[in-house]
Amino acid sequence: MLKETEGNRLVIGRVLQLSHLLQKVIFALYLSSAIVVVAMPVVLWLVLAKKTLMFVFFVPGFDETTTEGFLLHVALHAFMMPAAFCGYTAQECLFLAFFMPVAACVDAFGNEVEELNSMLKLEERDDRAIRDQLNRIVKLHQLLNEYEAMLEKLYSLMFLNKVGLIYLGIISAIVVILKSNDRMAYIFFALQFEQLTQSCLMGTIVTVKNDQLMDHLYDINWYQLTPDQAKDLRFILHRAQSPTSVTIGKYAPLNLESYKRIVKSIYTYVMILVTLLE
Repeated sequence: MLKETEGNRLVIGRVLQLSHLLQKVIFALYLSSAIVVVAMPVVLWLVLAKKTLMFVFFVPGFDETTTEGFLLHVALHAFMMPAAFCGYTAQECLFLAFFMPVAACVDAFGNEVEELNSMLKLEERDDRAIRDQLNRIVKLHQLLNEYEAMLEKLYSLMFLNKVGLIYLGIISAIVVILKSNDRMAYIFFALQFEQLTQSCLMGTIVTVKNDQLMDHLYDINWYQLTPDQAKDLRFILHRAQSPTSVTIGKYAPLNLESYKRIVKSIYTYVMILVTLLE
């Protein structure tokens, strides 16, 4: 449906190109991180003769301070990195593949509204063409709602588990950093914080595009519609005022507002724990 007009094809193409670019950036970031984790200890050992491991996953019975033990641990980390790289990269690229179509659909919706307004401005109105265009807008809005409902069904419980585990992980990492200054805790904190930020940004796409959808609806020259046509517009406006959004287990919307509340809550609990542990 979206590819039936040239304008919509251009919009979809731009969004898909942006999604492809972001996936390349994600791939490059995780690949470079994996290479650094494996290569940095070897470089430090060769240059400074200092045996330092990025991770503290140890092999029982082997001393990491010896050359043999150090190389064995580096080999272990090199074996672990491809699995971590593939897992995180696939997860985030899949998020983009599912969430970016919402942006494309709303942008195409704006093109459909502009087309309707151009029909309404003609001196010789074609009511049948106007009705067909209005039906396209209604259908597109319905498809968008169904797609967002599908995202909510697929990801709501998953994001509840993910955000909950990240929440506990960040608090634990900060406490460990403050108490023992463990280097692994810094890596774990950075990774968890990135995952929380990325998840909330993905959800913000849906929130922002729902607001943009309302702006497109308000741009329709409703006063030029016939009473029968205006009924359809009122129905869409009513439905758009209660948009479907991706939530964290239906407790809170997955967006930057929830992100700020989560970060503030983490800070509060960390301060309480630090006070109790002192």
